[in-house]
Parts: sequence; structure tokens; C-alpha cells
Amino acid sequence: MRRLAAQMRLDTMRAFSQGGAVWFFFILAPTLAFIVPLVTGGINGVTGGGLPGMVSGVGFMLTIYPFLYEEQGEHRRINGLIPIGRARQVAGRYLFVLAWLLVILLDLVAVRVLAWGGAMLSGGVEASGDLGSLGWDIISGAVMPTLVILLMDALVIPLLYRYPLTKVWQIIGIAIVCCIAGGALIAWGAPKLLPASAMDALTKAMGAIADAADASPLGATLVFALVCAAAYELSFLLSRRFNLARNL
Repeated sequence: MRRLAAQMRLDTMRAFSQGGAVWFFFILAPTLAFIVPLVTGGINGVTGGGLPGMVSGVGFMLTIYPFLYEEQGEHRRINGLIPIGRARQVAGRYLFVLAWLLVILLDLVAVRVLAWGGAMLSGGVEASGDLGSLGWDIISGAVMPTLVILLMDALVIPLLYRYPLTKVWQIIGIAIVCCIAGGALIAWGAPKLLPASAMDALTKAMGAIADAADASPLGATLVFALVCAAAYELSFLLSRRFNLARNL
């Protein structure tokens, strides 16, 4: 455990190597989430999407910043000198990511709750009725974005252990383009290639999944959380294998 704690402290120092200015974003977002509804009279695009998006973006970059730090001036070579085994280095970094995901989650929850509080004080949200959807708003605006960041980390971290940073960005860019092109191709080609009965069955199946998620948002969130947890575990195993195999 001491080795894991030491690795987490090292990664925290790397993440904040440029100073503690990142905390400014985590403090600014809840503050603005409370002030903006007081001025505008309700929850709007800034509090509903802009501020959570800012927290999520900064939070994701924070979770992978130790890798960015290692690319600067060949700092990665230090990993071959510190008295922490390679497997524990990977485990400590994955724990570091989980710890900061908890910080991100708490900050997103604070953004949602304070936004609703400001809207209530301004009269934009009534204590009864609208406030009943606060729980779902926290799930959709705090829990789900945190799980998405977790899934993104699960996909990106093994690549960062396997390839140089510039190549990882190239892979991510190519993957995004392929996903967009693939989605457009499926949307255009599926109606032409599949028979009408198959398209109807596919549409009904997708509608049933969407209806089930709407009927039980908590259940859908739990299922997605399990998928993210499984992906994170697989990601850890891949990263450990890559880190044990590479030259420092």
C-alpha cells in the first residue's frame, strides 16, 4: 500500500506541476452555477451545459496530465529509477485517476445543486414540482459525465502506455473521423441494404432500449457504470502489460 500511495503522490505532483491554478476551475464552476441563475432567473445553457462541460474537460485533462508530464524532457525515465515496481506504478496511476474522478463528480454535483438553489431563489424553479427532477438532473449532469470520463480514460490510458503522445493524438483523431464516417455510412446505407422488416425490427429494438432507459434511469445508469467498470479493469490489465514490456 505504501508503494501505491507513493505513486499516487508522485502523479499528483506531476498533475499540479504547473501550479494549483486548476483548482480555480473547480471553484469557479460551482460559484458561477449559483450566481448565473440569480441573474438570468433560471437554469440556462451556461449552467446546464457550459459549466459542466468545462469541469469535465479540465477534469479529463487532469487525469491524463501525468502522461503529458512524462513526455516533457524525457521525465518518463524517472519511472525506471524510483523504488516502485512497474505493476504498482500502473496500479497507483489508475487509483490516482479514480481519486480525481471522485473530485470531478463532487464538483459536478455541486454545480447542479447550486444551480438549482440559485434558480429557486430567483423564482425560476419552484420548491415543489420542478425540484422533484433534481435527482435525475444530478444523474444526467454529474454521474453520467463522470462515467463518460472514466470510459474515455479506459480507452486512452493503454494507448498512452503503448505509444508516444503524438501518435496517441493521431490515433484518437483517426478514430473520431472513422466513427463519424461509419455512422454516416450506416445511416445512409442501412435503409438501402436491409429489408423493411429488418429496419422496423431494428427501430423497435432501439426504441425499446430508449424507453427502458427513460422508465428506469437509475437502472440504466447502473448498467452503464458496470460497463465502464469492466472497461476500466480491462484497461488496467492492458496498461500493466504494456508498461512491463516497454523500455524506460
